[in-house]
Amino acid sequence: MAEFTRNELMLALVSAGDHPRLSGFDLSGLVLPLLDLHGASLFLANLSDVDLRGANLSEAHLNEAILQRAILSGANLRSAILTGADLREANLSLAILSEVNLSRAKMDGAIFTGATLTNVDARGTNLVEADLSQADLSGASLARANLSRANLGDTVLAGADLTEANLTGANLRGANLSKTILSQTILDQTDLAGAVLTGADLRRVQLQGANLARTNMTKAILIGANLHGAKLTGADLSDAIVNGADLSEADLSGAVLNGAALRNSKLIKAQLFKVSLRNGNLSEADLSQAVLAGADLSEAVLTGANLDGANLDRTLLAGAVLRETKLSKAQLSAARLNA
Repeated sequence: MAEFTRNELMLALVSAGDHPRLSGFDLSGLVLPLLDLHGASLFLANLSDVDLRGANLSEAHLNEAILQRAILSGANLRSAILTGADLREANLSLAILSEVNLSRAKMDGAIFTGATLTNVDARGTNLVEADLSQADLSGASLARANLSRANLGDTVLAGADLTEANLTGANLRGANLSKTILSQTILDQTDLAGAVLTGADLRRVQLQGANLARTNMTKAILIGANLHGAKLTGADLSDAIVNGADLSEADLSGAVLNGAALRNSKLIKAQLFKVSLRNGNLSEADLSQAVLAGADLSEAVLTGANLDGANLDRTLLAGAVLRETKLSKAQLSAARLNA
């Protein structure tokens, strides 16, 4: 691998003209802010610890390049190719990476704060403990990516594909995940408080012990989702499809589930204190030992539901369908069948 000094690199760039060929070169540690490397070939180049802040690397070929700890803050990497690149602990805050190919890249501990990553291809990448807070990842492809313990607070992920991605323990507080695909994604112990998940696809998602307090999940699809022990206090799941989901021991106190479908769902020992389930469908659901005190179940369908041992004190059941509903040992003190 050829090792260059800064002066030698400048001479090489002048003689190379457009689209310089620097594949395999060692540029590690060089200070090169604002450098124009548009369309450059840097395949397998060593750019570790390089300072390229504000540089132009649009359409550059950086596949398999080493960029560990590189400073690329504010750099323009639009439409660059970074497949298999090593960006571990690199700083790309406020950088532009729209339409970039990052598939198979290593980005553990990298900083992307405020960066633009719209429509990026990051399938199968490693972003463990990466900082993507306030970044724009709209339309990004992150299927099977590892984002465990990553910081995605206030990040925009609208329309992104996170199928089978791993976000265990990640911070997604206030993130925008509207119409995002999260099918079979692992989100156990994730903090999603205040996040927007309207119309998101969460089929068979893993959300055990996750914090979903005050989230907006209207019209979200949660078929077969695992929300065992999750916190959903004050969440809005109006018109959501939650059939066959596991919400056992989850806390939904004060949540809104008007018009939601929860057929065959498990809500064993769930906290549903003052929840609003007007016009909800809970047929064949298991609500045994659940706490529904003060809940509004007006016009809800509870056909074949299991409410054995449930607490229905002061629950409003006006117009509810209770055909073949199991109510053995249920507490019905002050429950109301009329509005």
